[in-house]
Amino acid sequence: GRTGLSTRIAGTVMARQERKSARGTRFAFVRLSDPTGVYEVTVFSEILLAHRDDLEPGRSVVLTVTPEIDGDQVKFLAQGVQPLDKAVADAADSGLRVHVREARAFESIRARLEDAKAARGGPVSLVMILPEDGREVEVSAPGAYRVSPAIRGAIKAIPGVLHVEDF
Repeated sequence: GRTGLSTRIAGTVMARQERKSARGTRFAFVRLSDPTGVYEVTVFSEILLAHRDDLEPGRSVVLTVTPEIDGDQVKFLAQGVQPLDKAVADAADSGLRVHVREARAFESIRARLEDAKAARGGPVSLVMILPEDGREVEVSAPGAYRVSPAIRGAIKAIPGVLHVEDF
């Protein structure tokens, strides 16, 4: 069933198959790829109509999706579509909060952020839960960063990083 969580995923459109629902509205299955693999997103008529041009094969997009658990599979339903270049420009000034489980992840995160340092950009903060007493400590990284979806993905993939969110 619905998880109620929405998340943003970036990918390049590989294929789009349009279908008609029983009620006669159009919807599409869009197959995308990203560095971690291939996944499929269901796009209902409203979003399909508004973003058909962005969902052409070869286009890179950022999708806001809600995961839906169906048996042992996770399906994604599209809630929003943004061309990647526009999403990057919009995200430039928003902040990123990285939840970390292990202190050793900090060094790797710092290295990734070096690539994202920018005169104009958003703040980045790291949230660590202390194992001794479960307290959360939030540390701000010095400077401003333009965190592209690629850098964000690289940070997310670091061992010890629990999750990454915008703020």
